[in-house]
Amino acid sequence: MENKIYRALNVRPVPEDPSLMTQAMILREIGHADALAKQGRDTMQMEIRGLRTQIEERDGRVVVAAHEAKTAVDAAFESQERAIAKSELSVAKQLDQHAALLSTTAHGLSDKIDDLKERLLLLEGSENGGKNTSMSIQSIIGLISAIVIGGGGLLLSLLRKTP
Repeated sequence: MENKIYRALNVRPVPEDPSLMTQAMILREIGHADALAKQGRDTMQMEIRGLRTQIEERDGRVVVAAHEAKTAVDAAFESQERAIAKSELSVAKQLDQHAALLSTTAHGLSDKIDDLKERLLLLEGSENGGKNTSMSIQSIIGLISAIVIGGGGLLLSLLRKTP
């Protein structure tokens, strides 16, 4: 304001003590520097608060994602365990069925062998002579061999089908 008055009057002010003017200028500039520093400090604090908020939000999302992933993995493991148990039960049932079939087949073959033994004994005791008996024995042995080979083939096919 003083400068306007001096200009209006077209006068020059009497210079004051330069050291006082310099000191006033320095104090004024220090005040400006303090204000700028405070403003910068406030801005940095706001940015730091914003970064902390972002980090906290990110950490929260990571925790939620990890929990969801753990839940999904646990569900997958549980599902696999149920599938394995179901598969084991199915295999056990199949093995029981194969064992029953094998037992039935063996019992049937045993009955046939016993029947053939009885026939063999009857043929040996018949009056047809040794020649017919020898041929009958060979036929019966061939028949027994065929039955045993067929039973072995059936057993192998059953074992190959078992998973």
